Amino acid sequence: MLKWWLIILFHVNHEPKRFPVGDKIYVCNEGQSFRSLEQWGELFSCSKRAVLKFFDMLQKDGMVTKEIIGNGNRRRMLLTVNNWATFQELRTENDTEKYTRNDTENDTEKYTLTRSIENEENKENNKKNSKEFQKVAAAQAAALARSKIFYDSLTPFVPLYGKEMVRDFYNHWSEMNKSKTKMNFELQKTWDTKLRLVTWEKREKQYGRNNKPTAGANNNASAANKAASRRDLEAAADRILGEP
Repeated sequence: MLKWWLIILFHVNHEPKRFPVGDKIYVCNEGQSFRSLEQWGELFSCSKRAVLKFFDMLQKDGMVTKEIIGNGNRRRMLLTVNNWATFQELRTENDTEKYTRNDTENDTEKYTLTRSIENEENKENNKKNSKEFQKVAAAQAAALARSKIFYDSLTPFVPLYGKEMVRDFYNHWSEMNKSKTKMNFELQKTWDTKLRLVTWEKREKQYGRNNKPTAGANNNASAANKAASRRDLEAAADRILGEP
């Protein structure tokens, strides 16, 4: 309600103005405003009923006086802020007065309203960001749970392909995307674990699984050769993405 009262003080006249109603001319003096309930509703961002209820409360407290001018569709409300001169005296005594406009200094009342609006917007943005964060966190947790399921689904293939190959297969296809919400294999158009393992084994044999050093050979292969072999294996795995 304080915000609405500040809006009233900000929008009443600060100098006399004339306005026509029908065939008559009226004067709207300082501290008065000639607006419809619809116009006040737009300023307050509320309904006409809420505006009228607020004005009735102010009038009951002796803060304003309402006067209906005109007839029918041409009716308008002349709102008078009681003791308007007192507010002007306060402004003169206090340069930081919030209730009047000053074109050469900071408009304190306008700043207050702006800050209020910004605070509301920040609250809404924080809510949206919080919801978005919770949504992403939930998706990441779900992906982590699915990775455990994927791991367990490969266990039956260990006797057939060996622990080392299955582990390499899992490490490659369980790698998460940038948002950590999907695994590599979930990004494929089609997926059949059994067929992928068959192809993986075939490519692995082709790219060096059978070329390990034998007994008596030099078992200290260079790190560069190992890295190159790993890259070749991953490249081969990538090339089978389109295979059924």
